[in-house]
Amino acid sequence: MPDAGEAASKHERLRGGLGFEQDQLSVQRTQLYRELDSTRQTLEALRDALAAATGGALHANPGRGSTALELPGERLLAAIGALDEARSLSGVLSTLVDRAAQEAPRVALFLLRDGALHGWQGAGFTQEVSSLRFTLEAERLFEEVVRSGEAVSTTHSGTLAPPAFAALPTAILALAVPLLVGAQPVAILYADDGGGAHGRTSSMWGEAIQILSRHASASLAYLTAARTADVLRHWLAPGSLSPALPGGSA
Repeated sequence: MPDAGEAASKHERLRGGLGFEQDQLSVQRTQLYRELDSTRQTLEALRDALAAATGGALHANPGRGSTALELPGERLLAAIGALDEARSLSGVLSTLVDRAAQEAPRVALFLLRDGALHGWQGAGFTQEVSSLRFTLEAERLFEEVVRSGEAVSTTHSGTLAPPAFAALPTAILALAVPLLVGAQPVAILYADDGGGAHGRTSSMWGEAIQILSRHASASLAYLTAARTADVLRHWLAPGSLSPALPGGSA
């Protein structure tokens, strides 16, 4: 059992760690709000441009069973607001899939674990995305996303083909976007146009998917830092000083 001096020293180190986590949390919160403001400005400009081009007429959101009329920018702003309201990591991921499914005909979210991708949730596919498992080496599109840390799309030359589970012709455009926490990919959001059956082009959903993924990454990073800080606060709460402190002897 550690003596009082050793326990106090560990307590001070934990306090220092909490201060560092709080500083990191503040930086990430600032970055999140900056990205949000930038995204909102971009979307508001897009909304105004579309409104001017159509004489103020709004565009319907086809194929989603809704009678509401809205501009794409309005829909994206609402999606970003929903991501901001998520209070858990799983909440962010579920919201991302739900909102991405309003932009692209088919979407699938995969979690990256030990060099393999595990299906988590999807929309628009006939099979259950949660049942999908494959290694990065098995799908070059996803392997390139993890290697580069950036969004990657298939090419019409066939250099990168859509993943096998998508069952699409090589020439069909598909997009994979990493979700990053601490500059490390933790998940990948995949989207495609389902072979063109929905009548949408890449210009109508590709950029939206990337915007939503970037914002989801910022939300995941913020929540992860906040959870770490909460754990440290618990360790430092009155009465928590004990031999069971992390790094101490049993």
